[in-house]
Amino acid sequence: MARKLIWGSALALLMIAGVFGVLFAFAKQDMAKLEKFTSAYESFDAAITNQSPSEASDALGSLKSAAELRLSSAIKNDGRLMRTEHEIVDYSEQEFDRLRAYKTAVQNQAADGDSLAAALREITTQRKVAYVHFRELLN
Repeated sequence: MARKLIWGSALALLMIAGVFGVLFAFAKQDMAKLEKFTSAYESFDAAITNQSPSEASDALGSLKSAAELRLSSAIKNDGRLMRTEHEIVDYSEQEFDRLRAYKTAVQNQAADGDSLAAALREITTQRKVAYVHFRELLN
């Protein structure tokens, strides 16, 4: 009887350890995905700040791909983090489009350059606010 209890307890402990091991592995994968998104965001931010459409295009592709990675629910705020990632990507796409429009207007010496610059600054601010929210959710 005592042996059955010992073996049963040992088996239960092994099962619990296995569950925690799996959860830890999922959390570790989630953190790697979030680090990839953060790195892609920082690349996009640098490219868009330099007003380099070709660099920003490449960085935007990386940012979109990083945002498509699903989180496993092993970390806090997983759903809100994924929604915020997509919000950041949406703002980034809009910002990229506005940068291209602004660059074209400047090259063509169009009269709407000032309004396009203002629209670009506005969407940049929205993207940066969304990223601050993302960072807050990580903590």
